[in-house]
Amino acid sequence: SGHDETSEALNPRGINNATLISSSAKNFTSWKVTGTAGKPDTAIDPVRGILSEGGLYAERLGWHLPGFDDSEWSSASPRNVSSSAGVTFYRTTVPLAIPTGLDVAISFTLNASPSNAALRALLFVNGYQYGRFSPWIGNQVEFPVPPGILNYDGDNVIGLSVWRQEEGGESMGVDVGWKVTGAFASSFEPIFDATYLQPGWTEERLQYA
Repeated sequence: SGHDETSEALNPRGINNATLISSSAKNFTSWKVTGTAGKPDTAIDPVRGILSEGGLYAERLGWHLPGFDDSEWSSASPRNVSSSAGVTFYRTTVPLAIPTGLDVAISFTLNASPSNAALRALLFVNGYQYGRFSPWIGNQVEFPVPPGILNYDGDNVIGLSVWRQEEGGESMGVDVGWKVTGAFASSFEPIFDATYLQPGWTEERLQYA
């Protein structure tokens, strides 16, 4: 819903039309419209809040959360996404070991190939949505993440949803990295037990498939 801001006619946004192309389309009877996980009056994740996730299938089932079992997933890289239009979700676990006595600023970097690729990506860090990347619209490629969201002495679950918006054509993908943007000797201690800020996956998520 909503409209782009223009000086002339308003361009509607959202799904304007849908066509069934399957040979079994004649048996189609109804649409299933789904939103975010949880009940209308109760947030399923009261710690991260309702703005930390949307209605993607991966988000509803909690694939972005610590503790989700991805042991049966195939290995793949977002640097070369499927040639079919649609959403692919990637996740990995990365350890950090920042020395005590240092206040270190860390940012994730997302770069598209080609640089104007028609795709959108969402970055998740330990269950928190911490980056929206649209290379053909904007130019933000660095996404700083503070301690508490990022475990400075332990494992970090990184999730990435990539929505390819064009069918076929040239190959495209997203390169994900991180970098230190500042390191200072400080009395501030960024290393602490942030478990209470990072509730993990539960079987409750399965009902939102």
